[in-house]
Amino acid sequence: MSRITPGFKPSNEMFLSAMEVSETAVICCPSVFTARWAGGACFSTVSNEAYTATTGCQLQFASRIETVLLETYTFYGRPITGLMAYTTATTMSFKTTIETIKPADSTQYIGLVTTTAVTLVHKQSDVGETPLTGKTSPTST
Repeated sequence: MSRITPGFKPSNEMFLSAMEVSETAVICCPSVFTARWAGGACFSTVSNEAYTATTGCQLQFASRIETVLLETYTFYGRPITGLMAYTTATTMSFKTTIETIKPADSTQYIGLVTTTAVTLVHKQSDVGETPLTGKTSPTST
């Protein structure tokens, strides 16, 4: 199986590069949500029957807020040369475009609900020994 090589450094890869070898990380999302492979967010689709919006909006940056540089970084243990965006603006401005969705076109759109993922890091030495406080016996079914 081959992996997709991104044209940018995903946030989860930046997080992993700061971890120690003995640490394990998991990205957690609420049930019915899926973690994005680029990390940092969870999403869930909303069925067309449940989401019957007749308008849609797109949020766009009205001004350039970042500088993009070519950089070499590690992606799943491999060195990759790609683009890395750095926020350089001190203020941001946005513009929103609102469009009417024609009933005949409504099946071409999906509703998404997004939320922030929670990253948990485990390091065995962070957990102390827990003494057993009772007898355990095998169970049978």
